[in-house]
Amino acid sequence: GALSRLVAEGRLGGLPGEATLAASFGGLAVPLLLALGVGPRSAFDAAGLQAFAGEAVRRALGLRVPTLALPMPAETAEGAGLGEREERLLFGAADALASRPPSRPSELRLVMLVREDELPRALELVRTSKPVHMPASVSLRTTEPGERSSPRGRPGWGSADAPLSGSIK
Repeated sequence: GALSRLVAEGRLGGLPGEATLAASFGGLAVPLLLALGVGPRSAFDAAGLQAFAGEAVRRALGLRVPTLALPMPAETAEGAGLGEREERLLFGAADALASRPPSRPSELRLVMLVREDELPRALELVRTSKPVHMPASVSLRTTEPGERSSPRGRPGWGSADAPLSGSIK
């Protein structure tokens, strides 16, 4: 509701680089929600997903939050598959973490929110991938299924924790 009101009032438009930090007022399992603009859906491609993840991590580090949940878009403008979408999200996040100032936290727990039907494949991709473009200062590991907490609210969604260390934990 709060974000919808901001959009209706013309104070939030979804433009690239636009960011709004809003209270969730108990509607989510988290106290604050960071909304980042990415531009029109029709132009949101795999490179845009990577840029979005990087911007989200930079802002999370600036806010000194220990955990960041990022939604995995169901599609991109060019129709990137789950593997490419996941890789782009992780690369963007890892690049931002690797370039953080030394005064920022060295660990960030990244939770990827994926559709329930994509969750088993997403977990397998994180567990088995050895990304060659991952910065040397960042390591990737998954949490055990028992360690994951399910997100509240959105039926049909699950989470694939991708703690990156060095780190995006």
